[in-house]
Formats: sequence, C-alpha cells, structure tokens
Amino acid sequence: MDFLRGLDFSGADLRGANFSGLDLTGIDFSGARFDASTLFAGAILRKVNFSGADLRGVDFSGLDLRWADFSSARIDGAKFRFAAAFDVNWANVRFSALQLPEINGLLSISRWRIKVFSCQDI
Repeated sequence: MDFLRGLDFSGADLRGANFSGLDLTGIDFSGARFDASTLFAGAILRKVNFSGADLRGVDFSGLDLRWADFSSARIDGAKFRFAAAFDVNWANVRFSALQLPEINGLLSISRWRIKVFSCQDI
C-alpha cells in the first residue's frame, strides 16, 4: 500500500475512518481529529506525525508506533496496551484525570532506556 506514503491528513476529520492493516509509515496526521470509532488494528504507524491531534479514545493496542510524534496530542482514554513505542515523542501530551490513557504493557525505549509501563505509572 505504498500509495499512502507521504500523504498529508493534517487537520482532517478522520472520525470513523478505517486504517486497519495499512502501512501508514510517515503519514502526517498533525492536528487531525479521531475518536474511538477510528480503526488502526494491525496498522504500521512508524514515523507518523500525530502532533496536536485529537486522539481521544483511539485504540493503538499492540501496534508498531516506532518514531511516532504524539507531541501536544489529546490522548484521553486512548489505549496503548502492549504497543511498541520506541523513540516516540510524548512531549506535552494532554489527557484528563478522569480519562487516563490505558498503557498496561506499553513498551517504550528512548535513548537506550527500556520501560514497560503499567497503570501505576500514570
């Protein structure tokens, strides 16, 4: 599915979109709007730009998020269970204390430090 490479979805309303099984490497989703009905099951999200995106309720469980940029994104209630998040930019992510992101089993490696997260880490 190389036809998706380099596409710019910045600022798009992608609620309800189905990206399941697609290789979305390098796609720009900055400032885009997603919700729990947006599907990424089995997708590859390496080097994806989610900076400033609204990702409330999105399920990223078990996905490859290497080198993704989540800076300044809204991640209230997003699910990152058992995702591989190597060298991900988490700077200034935002979430409500009432809707914490789910991070059990999230594997994050940054600058050669390995961390497996659990609920107690939030």
